Amino acid sequence: MTQPPSSTAGSTADIVLRAGAVHTLVPGLPAQGALAVRGDRIVDIAPSREGVDDWIGPATQVIDAPESVVLPTFDVLPEEAAKLGSIADWVADHRQRCLL
Repeated sequence: MTQPPSSTAGSTADIVLRAGAVHTLVPGLPAQGALAVRGDRIVDIAPSREGVDDWIGPATQVIDAPESVVLPTFDVLPEEAAKLGSIADWVADHRQRCLL
């Protein structure tokens, strides 16, 4: 998915997050090391922690959190929430925090 800023008219990211692991919902895609966010969209992900550095500009907030694990947000209906109980318990037990 790596796209240098030149492919988006020189745009830079609002946020670059370098993490220990960035998990996606893409089947077969291993954990990534970094992501870039512009507005309300993830515009790039990369396997290495430095893989989205081309998106960094003067106003980009860079979050360097090598011990962090980034998980997708789940939008679930109440009846589906019960299925996620064990995941929610695991996350709560592992001192989660919001990095953004």
